[in-house]
Amino acid sequence: MKALLFAVIFVSIAGVSEAQTTVDARVGGTLCGLSEGDWTMKFGLKAGLSVDHAFSDLFALRSGLFFSMKGASDAETSFDYAPSTSIDLNYIEIPLLASFRVPITGQFGIALNAGPSIGYRVSKDPAGWTEVNKTNVAFDAGIDLVFSSRYEISIEGQYGISELARDSRQHTITYSLLFGYRF
Repeated sequence: MKALLFAVIFVSIAGVSEAQTTVDARVGGTLCGLSEGDWTMKFGLKAGLSVDHAFSDLFALRSGLFFSMKGASDAETSFDYAPSTSIDLNYIEIPLLASFRVPITGQFGIALNAGPSIGYRVSKDPAGWTEVNKTNVAFDAGIDLVFSSRYEISIEGQYGISELARDSRQHTITYSLLFGYRF
């Protein structure tokens, strides 16, 4: 086990010297709901900065810092938003994703991303939901469409691994559509 750990550390350090780091800004919308109950999904916002650390043309690690709106509504449909009957949860999230890149042409490529993320709840409404956990551990997966190595369209899905509240079986489920620009 120690030999395997040493090999992983050695390959990572060797890869860092060859790696290329890029930063991009992303902003877009979310559609979030809860895994159980009679809640409907509600719209939100997701925005932040992402950092890609490419070890080769085909593999990168991605992290970042994002503000993400989550929650659910008690309305009939997602378009019948009723603030008085909704749960609004706002998180600061840090993902750690493995990114597998597939160049299609010189001006277009795709990237498949997957990995864990951790979110820290910064606000909630209504305030009466005192039992909502402060942290949300989730699994993220998505696909990026990259145009002329500068512009990105990302489609992501996130399933909350940790329960929304103590002694609850509810988890957050979030879908995102983000637009990004690489610096």
